[in-house]
Amino acid sequence: MCLSQDILISRIDDPIYTKQYKVSGPLLCGHEADIYAECQENLNADGGNNYYLLNFYLSADGYGSRDHLVGIPFGHAGMSQEEIDGEVMHWIEGYVLDNLMVDIHMLLKKEELYEKWLENNSQG
Repeated sequence: MCLSQDILISRIDDPIYTKQYKVSGPLLCGHEADIYAECQENLNADGGNNYYLLNFYLSADGYGSRDHLVGIPFGHAGMSQEEIDGEVMHWIEGYVLDNLMVDIHMLLKKEELYEKWLENNSQG
């Protein structure tokens, strides 16, 4: 593989916490959903309740893409893994699930439109 001499790729080894959650149940109307929680130190923290930055992503019905749902600053330095896990579940239960069906429908509509665009613009 040939890369341009004008491109620099640097590996960043900052700790990142990522967990995947399967969501199921009759309220999903047959859809399958995965929620991804990604948590890392917030580089813009100002000493308030924002030491970490938590981002949620959604994947549904077997599509490989992940749509960003929301980013939430929270917490303080030195939180234990159990405290971080508790905060993640708090936001999943209190925010992410409230909008989940709307988010699933939006993701699936986007994928449908993209597939139609690919069909209409294929050169084969």
